[in-house]
Amino acid sequence: MTLTQTAPDRFNRFFFTARYLRALCPDGFGERRILDLGSTENILTLFLDDQTVIQSDISRKGVSGRFVQSMAERTPFPSGCFDFTVCLDVLEHVDSFNRNLLLQEIDRITSDTAIISFPMDKPKTVAHETYLAAIHLKFAGESYRFLDEHRENGLIDWKTIIDFLALKFPFIRVYHTFPLQLWALAHVVDYTLGLLPETSKMRDNLFRCINHLPIITGNEHSAYRTFIIASRHHEHPEFSNDHLSLPEEDYINSDTVESFERIQEALQTIHQYVRRVEAEHKSISQSFHYLEDHARKIQKELDQYRDRNNMLEISNNDLTERIRLLAEEAIRAQSESAVYDQLESYALHLETTLTEKDRIITDLQAKFTQLLAQIVSGQHKP
Repeated sequence: MTLTQTAPDRFNRFFFTARYLRALCPDGFGERRILDLGSTENILTLFLDDQTVIQSDISRKGVSGRFVQSMAERTPFPSGCFDFTVCLDVLEHVDSFNRNLLLQEIDRITSDTAIISFPMDKPKTVAHETYLAAIHLKFAGESYRFLDEHRENGLIDWKTIIDFLALKFPFIRVYHTFPLQLWALAHVVDYTLGLLPETSKMRDNLFRCINHLPIITGNEHSAYRTFIIASRHHEHPEFSNDHLSLPEEDYINSDTVESFERIQEALQTIHQYVRRVEAEHKSISQSFHYLEDHARKIQKELDQYRDRNNMLEISNNDLTERIRLLAEEAIRAQSESAVYDQLESYALHLETTLTEKDRIITDLQAKFTQLLAQIVSGQHKP
């Protein structure tokens, strides 16, 4: 893949940065050191004709070239270590608290100039990113991670960044680049062409055409990206809209023209595919609504069953309570009957005892009477 076959969004930020660095050093970079903060794929080196660039990022994914792994807001580099620090589209992937730490770190390690870019926070940008995220979710079946981070962390108010940098760098310049509509179109084309077989050559040629458009510096209302150039020692150079010197094969050729002829056919195919997907989605939606209705009926029947079960459970509890009360009454009745029998036994025994007592008393009275008669008649002698 050649430089101009790079995805337009990436091409825009690295191409602009390379042009500005060249304008800062028209006689070459010499011993100047460049840091690409938050990058891993060594793309800036390619745009600078293999000028050595040190990269640093928290992730090692896709690492190529000289690389130091670290957090962007806490790097291991000495103060003033780099002449130029480049930080392209990183701030929006950092939460609001750590953004200030990242800017402080850029100030600490940069001895000359810092180049910082980011998408601007404005309603149009948010709307385009929301639309793009919905397309990606529909066609890829998953969310777009970098857009998720934009939404979670929030996009950048470029004026607050300038307010911070102006305290550290005496020379500040702002560029608003890459038309918002072109940024969105490039991403949509990338997604949709990816759905079709054997379209990589067509896509590369289309990217080549987009990337050969002049880099338009617009205003904050029309552009997607803002570049802030902050310098310590010199005024900002003027640089033209000319492209870098590119190999001949990077320019538009017959393959590109043929690709444009095929793009219309591809877009028609994509349109048919979208219509088919929408029809399938409608059919699935109808089936889903049927399942929802069926689920509601089942839920209603389940609720009725639960109500009946609750009533049965209440009746069962009531019956159990009644049985318990009857059992207690039976126990009490049985206990009272036993006591009554025992009392009756005691009464009978007492009656027997009293009868025997009366008999004994009667017998004693008879003996006493007999004894008394004998004493009176003189028959009984003591």
